[in-house]
Amino acid sequence: MKLTKAQKHAMSLIKDGADVSSMAIAHELREIKRKYPNLIRIVKPQGDYDGAGHVTYFGAILTQKGRQVIGI
Repeated sequence: MKLTKAQKHAMSLIKDGADVSSMAIAHELREIKRKYPNLIRIVKPQGDYDGAGHVTYFGAILTQKGRQVIGI
């Protein structure tokens, strides 16, 4: 399993669960999900946003396997 530094960073940001509003982070996480679906879980955003000033792509959290891979 080869993860880039950017992918590991993106995974560290969602270790405890987070709504993802960065397009760059969302891209990295989607790529991880395609290649290694057992590392992260993507869900609907968990926060309540008005959509005017804050765009959230999705919610995400590491699985236990994902936590092991990045050493948490």
